[in-house]
Amino acid sequence: MEKRRGPRREYIEFDLNTLMQKRMELMRRKYDSLEKGMYIQGEVKHFIFIELYEGVMGMMVPEHFGVMPEKFQAIKYPSEFRPQELLTSDDLAVNLGFTHFTQVATDEELESIVAQMMELIVRSNQSVEFLGKEKRLTTNCQKIYYHFRFQGLDEAVYNLQCLTLVDKRIMMGTFSCPYREQEEWGSAAVKMFGSVTDLTKPGAAQKI
Repeated sequence: MEKRRGPRREYIEFDLNTLMQKRMELMRRKYDSLEKGMYIQGEVKHFIFIELYEGVMGMMVPEHFGVMPEKFQAIKYPSEFRPQELLTSDDLAVNLGFTHFTQVATDEELESIVAQMMELIVRSNQSVEFLGKEKRLTTNCQKIYYHFRFQGLDEAVYNLQCLTLVDKRIMMGTFSCPYREQEEWGSAAVKMFGSVTDLTKPGAAQKI
């Protein structure tokens, strides 16, 4: 008696790396905003709106960030020009800082101020490599971003800085993380600074 053969079975090669990569891409598309959360370092990071400088400025920041202890501030930022306010991740690897200067300026003057800041950065660290600069009008503030990498003590560091005007005075925000994490954190950093809101302006939203 002739044996009947069933349908030919196709074998699919199992590739864990490809499967994980597809999962990460799916999660990044699903969680791609500060409001919904952002998929970073294998988990969804949530963000909250906080007020700084006694209600003068507001912005979205990672929910899990806390104020950097003073004993670490001097180590992470040994210069006397370190940011006035410093928030950090649990492992102190990802940092967010703010400085609200007393200097009054206009939106038209921001470009020249940024140029001076970039020149000062190069003078202070010859390993700096600038990666780009752009201007954006978000919330109710004109902002100029510039980002760069430099060689830290142990590894390369990614830094994004943002200059804007809050209550007509210069506010500088700075974000830093290990350069190897730049691809994941960079987009979130731009969105965070994009959420900076001058709460002294009429009709300013208290929450983004």
